[in-house]
Amino acid sequence: MLKLRSTQYLPAEGEDHQVYAPSELYLKSNPNELAIFPFVRFLQWPSSEGISKRQRDFLVKLGLRTEPSLTEVMSFILAESKKSDKEKDGRLYMESINFVVKRLGPHGLYEKDIVRYRATKFLPCIRQNLESGDMITELQAPTSCYYNPSAITMGFPTLDPQLDTINLATRLSVLKDPSTGVLVKRLIQLVDICNAKIDYHERTGKKREVATQVESLFTDVFQYLSTRTSDFKKTELNPLTKKAF
Repeated sequence: MLKLRSTQYLPAEGEDHQVYAPSELYLKSNPNELAIFPFVRFLQWPSSEGISKRQRDFLVKLGLRTEPSLTEVMSFILAESKKSDKEKDGRLYMESINFVVKRLGPHGLYEKDIVRYRATKFLPCIRQNLESGDMITELQAPTSCYYNPSAITMGFPTLDPQLDTINLATRLSVLKDPSTGVLVKRLIQLVDICNAKIDYHERTGKKREVATQVESLFTDVFQYLSTRTSDFKKTELNPLTKKAF
């Protein structure tokens, strides 16, 4: 049996001159899902009638695979993430993340191992540059982004709305909003940035234009913060009593 498991003798679909060991091939149990990964090779079955349950069970016992490991999938995702925008296939990238998410949760195949990637930057996010106001697309780790789109107002990275954000956030333990302590620190940072911008543009004669932008920004900021008023503790707000805003 050991010889059957380790010897390369099985053909792969679409390959005529190469044979593989059972552990190097996959059964077509989820062909539409697995076919997105270039590292997946399917067993070439000689009959058009398909594989019976008995045959399938024996092949699995030999080592044929039905699912890739999380390490293999994440290695693929991380390799794709390093590609330039021209090289990267955005649709494939999203499908790969969804593949992982579907295998999380109670009794999920990847649930135990995903903790190793909690601090890994692979989730597509958008963030507003606090100084320029430009929207930036970037990758963030599950521990460093949020799924409430309103948090973007204060410059926090939020999950790309093209994703199934609620389901993804639930499975990957992405927080909805920043903590209140983080919000206070960011508000002070925003005040400092905006005061510096106003002072600079006052010298260039564009103070009124910048003041209008700042007013618009803080209207959105305070609207977002108003949804969190019940979360703040009085002690957390003490730093704001010494800040003019």
